Amino acid sequence: MPEQDQELVFRLNMNLLLKITAWYAAIGPVFVVIFWLVERYANGIEHKVERLIPLAMITVLAAIPTAGLWYLAYRGCPVFVGRNELRCLNTFGKLNSVCWQDIVKTRQRKILGFPFLLAYAENQSRPVAIPMFLQDYLKFVEAVQGRAGTDNVLAIALRRLIPRRGRNRRRQLPS
Repeated sequence: MPEQDQELVFRLNMNLLLKITAWYAAIGPVFVVIFWLVERYANGIEHKVERLIPLAMITVLAAIPTAGLWYLAYRGCPVFVGRNELRCLNTFGKLNSVCWQDIVKTRQRKILGFPFLLAYAENQSRPVAIPMFLQDYLKFVEAVQGRAGTDNVLAIALRRLIPRRGRNRRRQLPS
């Protein structure tokens, strides 16, 4: 199978970037208005909208570095699924490789508020951190199952964590 020999690359979901940036750009000015109103009533300052504009601009402009940092994470934090190994960052940001047969346990954990699956290998002190917000999660699960086998610890954990659609239905992996 030639496709089994190719190394597949999975990247972070850019929809999450849009949600984070939009939330930050929308909620920031709300806090600026609250700060301005508190200052106005506490100090008896006259009602001047001109004082509000620079504060709102600073807050909205701060959303640009947020988008830039997320884009860097998108480009710089890929997950590689190879024939014999999985390569991705560990919890300290170093790119590590883990052989499929060396993975002994997995654990779900939030890092900076984002969901990750930590895969522990018997010959490494640090686990690799697999982001659970990849662009094509189902294709990622299929690739891991195809290369590691369906009875691998990581494949079992990934199948368990397939996002739900609707109330109680699970997405079905293609056969």
